[in-house]
Amino acid sequence: LLLAAATASSATFAEPTPDENGGGVDWVLKRAARVFTSDNKVFGQVHFPVIATNPNAGMTYGVLPVWLVHNSRHEIVQIFAPMFTYNHTYGASFSGTYYYYPSGDEKLRALLEKSQKSNQRAAAEYDNRSLFGGRATLLLHANFEADGGARYYGLGPDSTKNAEASERLLENLVRAEFGVRFWESYVAAAGWQVRHTEVQAGPFSEQVPLAQDVRTKTSYSLPRLTLSRDTRDLAFTPTSGSLSELFAEYSAAALGSSASYEHYGGQWRFYTQTAANLVTVLHAQTEWSGGGDVPFTALSALGGSR
Repeated sequence: LLLAAATASSATFAEPTPDENGGGVDWVLKRAARVFTSDNKVFGQVHFPVIATNPNAGMTYGVLPVWLVHNSRHEIVQIFAPMFTYNHTYGASFSGTYYYYPSGDEKLRALLEKSQKSNQRAAAEYDNRSLFGGRATLLLHANFEADGGARYYGLGPDSTKNAEASERLLENLVRAEFGVRFWESYVAAAGWQVRHTEVQAGPFSEQVPLAQDVRTKTSYSLPRLTLSRDTRDLAFTPTSGSLSELFAEYSAAALGSSASYEHYGGQWRFYTQTAANLVTVLHAQTEWSGGGDVPFTALSALGGSR
């Protein structure tokens, strides 16, 4: 939604020329964008209705006003995005996100979320892709969260829908990663992640209680190595190019983890601009954990890590 806000608002900063007016769906979208957006020399404002549903929590309704701060070149440098929603499971909720872009290769993000029931989150991330004149990268990330939206069916191919249980995950995570750029588009990075998780029974009423062997408290201390190749035109809002990445993590009791195991993975993303206001993205990802007793909260999940 924030990316859509940035796109919609930037499209309204200048009046379209006759050649840009087009027709059909494009005409409708441009007129709708004018209804929900406004701007001046410093601020752009976008209002989004929030209507969402999922099989776990049901329907969610709310509003997402977004304020965009841009510089003299009409480049967005700050985004303020508070969101107010209501859901019959979690009650009233507030989510506030702030983005700051000092440059096209540098981003700061801060997030606060709080629901009446179960869910809360505080997170911050600093990502610099052009440290020391583009010769290095730096990533700092912290996440403190309680998420009651997950369901547990068991492990392996024998799990069934009838075994559905509600799960609430508490997570405290801090991660730092420093990379060195070489051959123009390659980055070799090393980092460390410290994480603590606790699994509790969730907020949903289920006939099957959450299994006791899943209700665990686990600590992780993980060194991480990453090798990536990045040919994207922009670091955070790319329209073309690709990103290929391989990583390896190692967990050991001697390093402060609750268990010893290995975790490997990789991803590939491809971006291409298929229309004037449309970018198509292809994404493939795989992960594997083994070499020891992998804790429940370290198992790979569909879609990968957040």
